[in-house]
Amino acid sequence: MDYSMNAWLLQALISKKIAVLTFYGGIGYNAIKTSSDLTGSYIIVEDPNGNNDFVLRDPVSLNVKNKSLKVTAGVRFKFGPIYLNGDYSIQEYNTLSVGLGVAVR
Repeated sequence: MDYSMNAWLLQALISKKIAVLTFYGGIGYNAIKTSSDLTGSYIIVEDPNGNNDFVLRDPVSLNVKNKSLKVTAGVRFKFGPIYLNGDYSIQEYNTLSVGLGVAVR
């Protein structure tokens, strides 16, 4: 199987910190291109005489392209060296993300 993927995101973010809370938002544009190919020859039905085998050659080829605008809003909580964040992105496939981090100095 041959598989390739290419993706990029260009995004501008802005944030406002109030005590232990940081609110942030952003707007961006992303693009993805994926291709997947199953190559080769595959015997599906084998003839005992070897004359009339049913063979598939390069049976699968998938290509997907997607480009979309992305809008993100989120919040981060800071509890000493521990961070907890969550955000929601509106795009062709909406996304909810949560994270936990620890700052080591």
